[in-house]
Amino acid sequence: MKNWEGNIRDIMPFMAAGITWRKTASGEIKKCEGEDCNNCDFFSYNGSCSDEKLKWLNSEYEESKEIDWDNDIDWNRVPVDTPVLVRNSENESWMKEHFAERNGQCETWVNGMTSFTGGDWRNIHWKHCQLARPEDIKKYRKRGDEDE
Repeated sequence: MKNWEGNIRDIMPFMAAGITWRKTASGEIKKCEGEDCNNCDFFSYNGSCSDEKLKWLNSEYEESKEIDWDNDIDWNRVPVDTPVLVRNSENESWMKEHFAERNGQCETWVNGMTSFTGGDWRNIHWKHCQLARPEDIKKYRKRGDEDE
């Protein structure tokens, strides 16, 4: 099954109304306002977001499963600079950052920087943190919680 098939219920209302839509970093399908491009999975410096959207629509669908980010992920194994999504409130949009460490709460480098570019510039104490890439979720899930 392709992403367009697995997400048709979320996508179709926008398409039927001729409204441009986007996929947020957390996987939600929303109306594209054209102002929060950095929080859209289709954003690209090198090309058109329409091209990225088309690639996603035609790629293999992976059904999302609820993850308890505090307990299901082995944060001690997650390498520095791994892409994460962070926010401090359920009402905020997810922000794309790079993982620095997790010592109770998630720390990232400032403004999307990495350990190479950020040095000691860290944003600390994100209340909500999740891995951004599906392959990282599979890789760093605690043993016994892996997908079969």
